[in-house]
Amino acid sequence: MSRNRYAYLPELSDIRVLEAVPRTTAMNASTIKRPRCSSRPLSALSFLSHILRFSFFVSLFHYDIMISLMNLLSTVLSIVSVSQLVGASPMPKQSGCSTHDSVLALSPDQTQLVIPPGEFPEFITLGAGVQNYTCDPTTSLYKSTGARAALYDISCAFGSPKFNTLTATVHAALPDDISLVLAELADPPTEGLLGLHYFVPTESGISAKFDFSSVSRTDDPNAFIIGSKVGDIPAPTGSAQDVDWLELTNIQGDLARTVFRVETKGGQPPASCSPGSPDISVKYAAQYWFFK
Repeated sequence: MSRNRYAYLPELSDIRVLEAVPRTTAMNASTIKRPRCSSRPLSALSFLSHILRFSFFVSLFHYDIMISLMNLLSTVLSIVSVSQLVGASPMPKQSGCSTHDSVLALSPDQTQLVIPPGEFPEFITLGAGVQNYTCDPTTSLYKSTGARAALYDISCAFGSPKFNTLTATVHAALPDDISLVLAELADPPTEGLLGLHYFVPTESGISAKFDFSSVSRTDDPNAFIIGSKVGDIPAPTGSAQDVDWLELTNIQGDLARTVFRVETKGGQPPASCSPGSPDISVKYAAQYWFFK
């Protein structure tokens, strides 16, 4: 199958913010196709080659990368200085950086999200995809039916001044046509891809699963985590459009002990719905930190 040029991490043309549109493709764990494998090492920047297939205009100015509004270059490129990308010095490492000393900044004014003692970051990823909702006929409110996202390594970007704006830029660049996002999630570009995020049935209903075993760790069937929510705070942005920041603890799998969803952008449904309304998917982006 030929690749759709509208990949959700590489930015695309004609950017308009989508809050919610009817979902046109049903997505569940059984519909996921294993992403096509790349013979090259996964990296946070190597997947840029995916978007070089179609035209874009980029001009370099001092130490910033100026991005055309109609053809945004990769978000990750925008956080790396030109001096790191060009010149006589070798290209610095762009994925798989040590995360042990990386610090997840959490407000001291809250007690819901707390890093467990003795745990350290194992992976730092950027997730891009959709939050799914159905209309509850008894309350006329949307309720969550899970989410689906692809998870890309951004460990080497930690410490950049623009690190915490990645999700906002990626969210703004997601396709307005949600069917394009769903199609890409069913068969995502593998460059820089660490894993997939989706929901699976559990005793409590449905729970979030973060699966690296089908992507970057195919030799380890336990390279996943199914998490149970133990902490929840509204997004510090104050925007009603951004999904909450979360802490999840491990109930199954060996990938991590704790997962934090932070720096969220988008993902919230409309304030109300009419009974019988179709299910919807809302685009979102977030950082996911995996602690072990």
